[in-house]
Amino acid sequence: MLATTINLAARTRRPSRRPIVIPNIAPTQAQASTLAAIYLRVVAAWRERLPVIVAEYERTLSEITTDSAATTTGTIDGVDAEIQRLVLTLTPDLRRWALNVERVLTGKWVRGVLSATDVDLSTVLSPTDMAETVEASLNWNTALIRDISEEVRRKISNAVFAGFQRRAAAAEIAKELREAVGLARARSLRIAADQTVKLGARLNQARQEQAGLTHFVWVHSGKAHPRSWHRARNGKTFSWTNSGIPAADMPGIPPYCGCTGRGVVTFDDE
Repeated sequence: MLATTINLAARTRRPSRRPIVIPNIAPTQAQASTLAAIYLRVVAAWRERLPVIVAEYERTLSEITTDSAATTTGTIDGVDAEIQRLVLTLTPDLRRWALNVERVLTGKWVRGVLSATDVDLSTVLSPTDMAETVEASLNWNTALIRDISEEVRRKISNAVFAGFQRRAAAAEIAKELREAVGLARARSLRIAADQTVKLGARLNQARQEQAGLTHFVWVHSGKAHPRSWHRARNGKTFSWTNSGIPAADMPGIPPYCGCTGRGVVTFDDE
């Protein structure tokens, strides 16, 4: 629940009867890069341990025993346990990232409101207002990092098992494992960019609703391959609660959506 509620419309001196649109607010590429760096620490940990896994595969393959696969799987499980411990240490970094996004976006929001309405909200807003949104993002990103690590472990285990079945050379298996880690790296970059946009979208909506803003202007991302219905919404005004748009299709919320919602100050007598 928001700690402070504000009636921005009541505080605004009206230059005309028309709604006032707040400047657009979005996270930065630097913030997405910071989150990506956290994700990539886990990917790097898997990459650094590939030689150990390949060496164990090569050793047990040469022994030609029925326990070869089980022995190498044990090595993989040991690496996985190490990396799970690493994931636990990422929580403070994830929290710092999320708090930074909140701080920067709130600063942009305060400046945007001041520019558009001459109302200064800097003394009435607090980071604790957005604590629930920040914590939810932290928990979700932790779960996603675990999922990426689990996917790498699964692909490595499958490659090793299939390698034993066909007696594949260690160099061949090493190549497959590097490819698995490469895919995890690419996925991490995509997810980090998407999660940064999502946190920004949720913070923007929460700050707007905190200020009593019921409407927003849809700002299309301009991506090369957009959702056609998102592009069609560009520049149009919608209600946060009564637009008929599902919550999962609001700006910045669907997978890899870069759209944003510009806040609109409306007045009761319009």
